[in-house]
Amino acid sequence: MTVADAQDQKPAPEDTALPPPAPDRHQAVHRIVADQKIEGLGIEEIWTYRELIIGLIHRDFMAIKNQTPTAWFWRILRPTFTLITYTILFEQIGKVDFGTGVPYFFVMSAALIPWNIFSQVTLGAVTSIASNSAFFGKVYFPRMILPVVSVTDAVVDFLLTTVLLLALLFYMGMPLTMNLVVVPFFALWAILLGLGCGLWLAAINALYREVNQALGYVIQLGFFFSPIVYPSEAIPERFRDLYHLNPLVGIIEGFRWAFLQQGDPPNLTDLIAFGLTCLFALSGMWAFRRIERVFADVI
Repeated sequence: MTVADAQDQKPAPEDTALPPPAPDRHQAVHRIVADQKIEGLGIEEIWTYRELIIGLIHRDFMAIKNQTPTAWFWRILRPTFTLITYTILFEQIGKVDFGTGVPYFFVMSAALIPWNIFSQVTLGAVTSIASNSAFFGKVYFPRMILPVVSVTDAVVDFLLTTVLLLALLFYMGMPLTMNLVVVPFFALWAILLGLGCGLWLAAINALYREVNQALGYVIQLGFFFSPIVYPSEAIPERFRDLYHLNPLVGIIEGFRWAFLQQGDPPNLTDLIAFGLTCLFALSGMWAFRRIERVFADVI
């Protein structure tokens, strides 16, 4: 090939990308847009996922059931050690007297059962969101299921400690009366109160992570603001009405009346307080529903 032929030869055209095909005007296009407003409390949606709730509760129950004997031993020893410690501190050293003629150990036991329900449900509702955050970006389910399922552990501990207390009362020859029929009512009251607090705190903790760090101190403060280690009569008269705004006061005194026949029986005030607790739990569901859509982004 001569130099002139090489100069006359034109380079081969480069491959150019083909233009994209024109969209079909008759093809349906589905656009997924998040709702700008969440209606209701999500009760219908939770009912739709009831099989998931049952499955998760069964999973937690089987995990507790299959625990080693050592784990069951610590589950019993933990509240027992707490009772013995507080009995020594407040009865033997602090000289706290309920003036009922009932041993301080049993008075404390009847009060710690509802307190443990409340504290376990509250802490469980908050920690259940953070411990299951890995699933939020993978699969959809109502996030409120997690705090509801976390109640399982508290219910198991409630049943265990109640049976132990009844056995001790029977062994000591103390009467067991029909007052015990109201125990499920006050236990449900404690669960609803703990669930309401837990839902509110879980919603706030999603926006302000410092809440989780201070939660333990707030729970401990609530312990001493409730008539657990001291009688409610120890509160000065001028502050007693304000003190009874704490719903745990009615719950704890109801447990003591049921187990030990001490104090006043449930009355209309307790029913009103229970109704207000139900409204508080519903408000917690409302707050949780408004925040749950951003859990995957902030947790």
